[in-house]
Amino acid sequence: MDGADVMNIRNKFYLKAAIGYALGMMIGVAITAISVTLSANDGTVYLYEPGWVERVGGVGIGFTLEAVISGLLGVVGMGGSVMYDIEHWSLFRATFTHFVITVAAYFAAGWILDWYIDWIALAFFVAAYVLIWQIQNFLYKLQIKKINRNLKKLRCSAGEEATVSEK
Repeated sequence: MDGADVMNIRNKFYLKAAIGYALGMMIGVAITAISVTLSANDGTVYLYEPGWVERVGGVGIGFTLEAVISGLLGVVGMGGSVMYDIEHWSLFRATFTHFVITVAAYFAAGWILDWYIDWIALAFFVAAYVLIWQIQNFLYKLQIKKINRNLKKLRCSAGEEATVSEK
C-alpha cells in the first residue's frame, strides 16, 4: 500500500467516522428511549434509564455519556468499515476483524453504561451485524454489476469505432 492509498483510507475513515458518530448517537438515544419507555410502561417517555442516571450523578451527565458512547459505537462500526478497503485483505479477514472489534466495543459500552448483556442480547447484536453485512454485500454486488455493464458498453463502443475506422 503506497502513501496515496493510506491517505485515501484515512480520509474515508474520517468521513465514515463522522457519519457513524452522528448516526450512533441518534440510534443509541432512540433505542434507549424506546426500550426504557416500553419497559417502564407508566405513560412517561424516558430518554435515559433512571436508575443508571442516578448512579452517574444526574440526567445531564447520564444522557450525555449515553449519547457520546453510542456515538463512539457508531465510529467503531462505520469508521471501522474502511477495513474492507484494504485491498490485500481477504473479505473474510476484513469481516472477522471488523466483527471482533465491533463486538468488543459493544461489550465495553455495555459495561460502561451498565447495560444488561446476556446471550439473547448478543444474539440480537450478531443478527443485526449479519443483516447489515448482507445488505452491504448486496449493494456492493449491484455496484459491481453496474460497473461491469458500463465496461461492456465501453468495449462495445470502442469495438464499433475500430470497425468504422478500419473501413
